[in-house]
Amino acid sequence: MIFFVHIAKTGGSTFREMLRQRYRGFLGFQQVSPRAAAEKIRVRRGGPPAAAGGHVPIGIHQHGLRARYVTILRDPVDRLASYYHYLRDLRRRPDPLATQHTLAEWLDAALQEKPQIFDEQHRMTGGGCLDAFEWVGLTERFGAFARHFFGGTPPAVAPVNSFTGQGATRWRDRLSADLVARIKQLNQRDVELYARACERAP
Repeated sequence: MIFFVHIAKTGGSTFREMLRQRYRGFLGFQQVSPRAAAEKIRVRRGGPPAAAGGHVPIGIHQHGLRARYVTILRDPVDRLASYYHYLRDLRRRPDPLATQHTLAEWLDAALQEKPQIFDEQHRMTGGGCLDAFEWVGLTERFGAFARHFFGGTPPAVAPVNSFTGQGATRWRDRLSADLVARIKQLNQRDVELYARACERAP
């Protein structure tokens, strides 16, 4: 079974739609533990699907399931800035922590109220264990990765969350050098992980 570890603001929602198109019966998850995901897969009528995934850290293999893992990583500065703007622009319920603060202020507030968003790529990949993943892609090379994963032309889907599939917004080009340095300092493990992923990803 292919299992997609979906890290927020990496183009993963678009990739999930591609998986749904290619693999009938794709089973999606929203922010559950590996144990909970594994249990849902085990009790699924008809047995495990060909593909599943969502905002679930790597780990379902530790709960009695065999999995071939895939994930997509993004430049940590761009990913965190994108996450901030996503929270501000939520149509149904904009996040007050983001709407009431500038990005620089939000970083300090989030350290107290949402510390899990920092080094999230490192956490979701089991402490940066890229060797456990059969496929690792980059947001910045999304098209090349999709062609590599699907073995040619990927399924045609409408972009999700304004992601074009041609790459994503380079937020770091719009930020001050001090703010870029601050985000990198708060995400040192993600910075190191991303550098390793750049050497491996198609």
